[in-house]
Amino acid sequence: RYSEPMDLPDGGLIKARTIMDGETGPVEERRLGIDPSGWEIISVSSFQSRWGLAENAFDGDPFTAWFTSRRRGDDTAPGHPHHLALDMGRIIQINGFTYLPPQDSRISGSMIETCRFEISEDGKNWNIVQKCEFGNIMNDPSRRLVIFDNVQSSRYFRLTSLKGRENNPYAGAAEIEIISQIDTK
Repeated sequence: RYSEPMDLPDGGLIKARTIMDGETGPVEERRLGIDPSGWEIISVSSFQSRWGLAENAFDGDPFTAWFTSRRRGDDTAPGHPHHLALDMGRIIQINGFTYLPPQDSRISGSMIETCRFEISEDGKNWNIVQKCEFGNIMNDPSRRLVIFDNVQSSRYFRLTSLKGRENNPYAGAAEIEIISQIDTK
């Protein structure tokens, strides 16, 4: 029974079920990423000033988002690839990541359909960990969980968008989380 907030700075797996009038509901689970406090942006391909700031991608608010530059009335917006690179401040054992696409329908064109996740020892030279494709992202803009085949150790990571929803030239993220713990129980 949860009656108080839980402190999970290293993330974890939460399992819960409702019990009402003696009837138990199904077990729901949610894998949480590590606490992003202290993360710093080391580079970003572009962002929309004021509303689409890069730090929105890890602020814990699913209703804000990072999204790339758009020029009103101009079809020359910078195209893919787009990226967001972060310094987590310490070396982390990375088992995977989550991607929540922008939830605001006004910027749904910035949903990432295909991307790659990269790590770096110095924040400059990058190694590809995994390429990802988020199927049916337009009709199901839910949080996507990507678990790597092998644990990666890194202080720096970069998410690079290779293709946007319906081939739009934009990219965006409401939330990006780093998964550090995999509990198989």
